[in-house]
Amino acid sequence: MRLKTPNTMMNILGVSLLLLAGTSHAASFDCSKAASATEKLICGNEAVSALDEQLGSAYKQALANVSDKDALKQQQVEWLKQQRACKDAECLTQTYQTRIAQLQKGEVVAVPSATKTSTKKASFKITEGQGEPLCEEYLKVLNRTAWDDLQACKLPDLKGSPIQAVEFKPLSGDALKAMDKPVYERSTHKKDWEAVWPTRQHEYEIGYRKLGEAFWDLDGDGKDDKIIEQQEPWPLCEPTTKGDASKERSAISQRWETLTNPEKFELGRKYGLSKSYLLIKNTNFFYIDAEKFANYENKKYSIWQYGLNKKESTTVWADKNWVYISGVKPDLNIEYSEYNQTPSICKFWLN
Repeated sequence: MRLKTPNTMMNILGVSLLLLAGTSHAASFDCSKAASATEKLICGNEAVSALDEQLGSAYKQALANVSDKDALKQQQVEWLKQQRACKDAECLTQTYQTRIAQLQKGEVVAVPSATKTSTKKASFKITEGQGEPLCEEYLKVLNRTAWDDLQACKLPDLKGSPIQAVEFKPLSGDALKAMDKPVYERSTHKKDWEAVWPTRQHEYEIGYRKLGEAFWDLDGDGKDDKIIEQQEPWPLCEPTTKGDASKERSAISQRWETLTNPEKFELGRKYGLSKSYLLIKNTNFFYIDAEKFANYENKKYSIWQYGLNKKESTTVWADKNWVYISGVKPDLNIEYSEYNQTPSICKFWLN
């Protein structure tokens, strides 16, 4: 956040923040002097510029009222790192909205540093599928990844691996609107889409909710099928860490009920978004029992990692940190209008 004069900035952020805040500005800043990528993004988007100005006012008010001013200043330092990490207006919008909401609530909470990394590596073993090339390749990926970077709702970095995430083309504009109606009605069994569309449209605009499409022959009839991927934040993506996973999971779910959508999406950016899939056949929609589709040797597999939402090792079987990979059956379960997963091909447990 860069305001009109150095004196004003020093009053708001202090000398240390003045040095860190040079890459962004309020709407009152002369955009003809924009130099950094972040400055240009803000200047090029009227809504983001307005949010930048709103953030300046919210921060000034929070600093005047908060008892621990040093903590708030440090929090703002970390937030500026997140702001600079944004590469598009959507990310900036969400980052600003979340921060403004925190400041208006008077929340002085730890903001994760954009530069903080973990060096502790995971140590998984294959418990099913030993010798299978797919299983051996994914074991390499798991065990080269920092433990803190392994998330239930995010695939790890697959760069250099023969296993790659399936890319879904994001839907937007009229195509998004046309697809959202049947997806909403199929998912909720409600017929009030026209009433809720303005809210859902805003959620798509800020990245809280996403729809994408990809094409391959899932049902085995020799023709490519349209596969729709839905993404949205979900409390199960947030890990538990305190030992009693059941109680902590309940507390997380209750806390999520009190969060705004921007706050939920900020957690989604950190912990990943829940993904679900539908197959469209003519005018019919069928669920696909899958999670995080990946491609290996021109075949699609589903990678399940919900066992990673408990971020500690345990000797209790039911609480084991687990990952498994499965395929999807080409036959349809008519009773549930769902394409089922095959028995697991690979299973991994944390040592």
